[in-house]
Amino acid sequence: MTTPKPPERQWTANGAVPLSVLEWGPVDGPPLLLIHGGGDFARSFDGFAPWLAAAGWRVAAWDQRGHGNSGHADLYSYGADIRDAAAVATAFGVGEPVTVVGHSKGGLIAIELAVAQPDLVRACVAIDGFVRRTHWEGSPASFATQWLDLRHRKGPLRASSIEELAERRQKANPRVGMPWCRYLAEIGSAPIAEEPGKRRWTLDPMTFPPSPHGWTASLSFDVLRQVQVPLLALKAAIAEPMAGQPATEALRVALPPSAEYVVLEGLGHFAHIEDPELVAKLTLSFLARHGIAPT
Repeated sequence: MTTPKPPERQWTANGAVPLSVLEWGPVDGPPLLLIHGGGDFARSFDGFAPWLAAAGWRVAAWDQRGHGNSGHADLYSYGADIRDAAAVATAFGVGEPVTVVGHSKGGLIAIELAVAQPDLVRACVAIDGFVRRTHWEGSPASFATQWLDLRHRKGPLRASSIEELAERRQKANPRVGMPWCRYLAEIGSAPIAEEPGKRRWTLDPMTFPPSPHGWTASLSFDVLRQVQVPLLALKAAIAEPMAGQPATEALRVALPPSAEYVVLEGLGHFAHIEDPELVAKLTLSFLARHGIAPT
């Protein structure tokens, strides 16, 4: 396991909900914003962010609404997540565009932010996150009913020991080693006062599934083609069902002509955890080729 490094600073971005923002690296470095995937949290970058910070970047990541130490909401949607991303990027960049690097759902948020507000984004790196994983089929009334039924059945996350949380995480992410899963379970869960020895992930279960929408992979590809800022697409060579991402060739033809595309041989959906040094080097080399680097 890569030796993790906890963040050095914490602050709150105030928007529709308070968002917990963490930072690594020099306070005067150029801003680089990391965006975690669904169900994760900012400190899932504890092993990846330090590689970028060591190169002179001021690196930040935030807990998305309903995740980690950020506020909860009555409803969750991709639109709300993108507005939150814009609020954090604005506060973090302090008047200058930021480089965004997103994993899984975070890659999608980075792409959609770059299209919606290109003035906020200097360059974009997506790590195995290019299309919205969940979409609803049928009439709006039918998928709204499905979503409401799922929401009605939601209850608190299961209480478990740290070891049980780590084991469940490892089963969901079989290519991520148990030491890292145990580390995430320790920092990403909270004790339950009424059940000594038991903990739960700091995650609002209502974040899943996202609010109903008729979005499809084709619509995500349409958005992807509109990216105008420098774009690096890092595609996991090992497809994992939980990722819900397009096949290698399907993605290749959907990218804008100016995008750079790298297939990460031997790596799966959590490539930045499996080999953080490689993913960081690819990111830094890409940015340097576009004249985006710490001075």
